[in-house]
Amino acid sequence: MKATSTISNIWAKVTIQLGLSMVVIFFSLFDVKAQCPNSGCNSPTGNSYVFTSNGSTLCITSSGTYSINFNARNNIIVCIAPNLGNVVLNLAYNGATGVTINNYSSLSFSGNFPLANNTTLNNISQPGSAPAAMTINGNLTVTNGTVNNSGTGSTLIVNGAFNIGNGNTITNGAGASIQISGNLINQENSIFSNAGTLTVSGNTTNNNAQFNNTGSLSTSGTFTNNNNGQFTNDGTLSTNGTFSNNTGQFANTGSVSVTGIFTNNNGSTLTNGGFINASGNFNNSASIINTNSGSLTVANNSNMTNTGTGSITNTGSINITGNYVQGQTQVIANPSLVISAPGAMSINGNFTMNQGSVTLNGGEVLVNGNYTQNGGTVAGTIGTCSRFSVGGPLGTGVSRVNGGTFGNNTPIRMCDNNGSLPVFSNPYPAGANGGFNVVAGGTVNPSVTAYTSCPSCNQPLPVTFVYVRGAYIEGQVKINWATASEENNDYFTIERSTDGKEFTAIATIDGAGNSSNVLSYEFIDNNPAEGVAYYRIKQTDFDEKFAYSRVVSINTSAASTLSRVFPNPVSHADYVQVAITDEKGGDIFVTVYDRIGKQCYAGKFSTGTIPSVAVKDFSSASGIYILQARQGNSMIREKLVVQ
Repeated sequence: MKATSTISNIWAKVTIQLGLSMVVIFFSLFDVKAQCPNSGCNSPTGNSYVFTSNGSTLCITSSGTYSINFNARNNIIVCIAPNLGNVVLNLAYNGATGVTINNYSSLSFSGNFPLANNTTLNNISQPGSAPAAMTINGNLTVTNGTVNNSGTGSTLIVNGAFNIGNGNTITNGAGASIQISGNLINQENSIFSNAGTLTVSGNTTNNNAQFNNTGSLSTSGTFTNNNNGQFTNDGTLSTNGTFSNNTGQFANTGSVSVTGIFTNNNGSTLTNGGFINASGNFNNSASIINTNSGSLTVANNSNMTNTGTGSITNTGSINITGNYVQGQTQVIANPSLVISAPGAMSINGNFTMNQGSVTLNGGEVLVNGNYTQNGGTVAGTIGTCSRFSVGGPLGTGVSRVNGGTFGNNTPIRMCDNNGSLPVFSNPYPAGANGGFNVVAGGTVNPSVTAYTSCPSCNQPLPVTFVYVRGAYIEGQVKINWATASEENNDYFTIERSTDGKEFTAIATIDGAGNSSNVLSYEFIDNNPAEGVAYYRIKQTDFDEKFAYSRVVSINTSAASTLSRVFPNPVSHADYVQVAITDEKGGDIFVTVYDRIGKQCYAGKFSTGTIPSVAVKDFSSASGIYILQARQGNSMIREKLVVQ
């Protein structure tokens, strides 16, 4: 399409009035450099136009009121040039499909706006022209098509609810904004991508759909991600209400601020490599939290609970300004908390341990209040330095083990901040500061060492892992990992577990000693355990000191249809591919982000094809990128090193 460019200081206004016929208009991606063509374009006859052929184009280049009859034609285009006067469109669809309306001016609708029949609508700002604007004075309901709001200054205002039905695509580009006065609902395999500014005055719901935010998203009501919804945040997200991740997948590498209660429940997964601040209580129930070097803060003296079969794995920081409670006293369950170096959990209030397990793999727990253990097990890891501090700077906290075991034959550095050594006896005088008050039924193992002060025992890891991943392919489990640097690294030990707690060494691979280059490693387990198996990499120095990688879980009975990204690392001249195990699993959506969360590439690959992306299509410089691939309910998200 040949493009023209007209520049003036006149702002355009386009008003579309809906009659008895259903108006079905969508947004779709459109070349933001293109405007209305200056050839092959039809003009209205007076103030009206009737389409007579498929594939034709109507261009509106002057102000006025126009009646347009689509006349059951297909694949037709209406183009409204930038910088016009007041333009009013009265539309009659009469069975037309595949209609595209490209708006470069100001467009408003007086009532509800239903979009169907595979129609697209583009609201696009042009350089040197007045920003494109659209206002819908009612609800916007998308049932079949695409919405694209792009270009610097482009604005879409919905003075009602924004409802997105099954299988649609909504895009808000960088520099553009969408404002919704009602609720936003994205559901049933639709994709909402926001790289600009998205403001919702009501509630936001992502229901069995994909929501990617690399820009700014603000909602005044509640935010709900449920029913296998996939929500990724590489930008900023703020909500003045509650945040509920209910049977959903939430991956955060940006910044999240929640004023109300934060709930992660019913088998959900929360992966945090960025920053999360929750001002209300934080409840994790029968779900998974992985901090992945991120930061989680429960502010405003609020509390955090971990109940049911909840699992928290922390290699970053968790800061709780209130109390932390793990497990329930009258409910049989096995919640777990794992803190691995250099991870730490800071609790300004009290720590109550009712059930389950706490495992310190060189991590730290810092409790300013009291520690009470009524059941479960607290354990360290042999060969690591783990710290458990109670009492805060003033040393006024009391540690009580009423049930369960603290220590479990593994080393833990117990720190008492009141200046004297903790005393391990049975019973210990109730109410005394520091130490343990051990009553009948509780055990403090001799492996727990007392210290009069609490210096941090974490040291920088001698190996920096780029990734650790696994895949189940044709009866084998393939474990791959890469290191960005190694210092005095002797060897790696691959360890396997069937419960995620007790690990057994199954193989060793030599390390590189010292290296500042990205190095890749691989191990194949020819006899994997049935069901869910857990793997981790133990790194050992020449002086026998060691540290652990993150744990990866592999389901050998129902493996993911997406297994890995390869090659990794990759050069600029290469292609990167996503390995799949089910060629009939449905379309595959691939998205690539740079280190600051900017989307660099987005593509869709049909069933039966292997996704292959040219590195030059998303990378102009060496560095680390994030590649995300989704096929149905299966999703992988990996760091990709471009050399």
